[in-house]
Amino acid sequence: MERKVFTEREQIILASLVKDKAGCIENKRTDGTTLQNKNRAWEEITKRYNIQPEVMSKHTSQQLRKLWANLKQKKRKKTTKLRYEMLATDGGLPDKKVEDPVLAIVDDTAPYADVEITSDWDSTAVFESSTAALEALYTHYIMFV
Repeated sequence: MERKVFTEREQIILASLVKDKAGCIENKRTDGTTLQNKNRAWEEITKRYNIQPEVMSKHTSQQLRKLWANLKQKKRKKTTKLRYEMLATDGGLPDKKVEDPVLAIVDDTAPYADVEITSDWDSTAVFESSTAALEALYTHYIMFV
């Protein structure tokens, strides 16, 4: 299969079409009925996408699904990079960047694509806590021996 390059306008069109069907497309359930509904939604998106005058060449449902997955991955990477930049500036705002219109639509459509998992105990805190507990036990043990 020949590799297709999507223009920014084509990506915006796809993201907008997926946004209309986001409840179905982004549904996490995997039962038979849900999968059939997702397949129907993707076929409808593909038909609506291919009739757009801005679309340079026709694309299959599989190609559009892959593009959507790639756009969500790109959004996750951008969010992760932004978090690292915030850490590098000690929580301050990172350098102002131009907002990508495609990723803005992806973020509206799939807001849970890049969920941050937070913890009161990062790896350093866990290590320090366990080390302090072991030192306290050792000190307590030495006192009674």
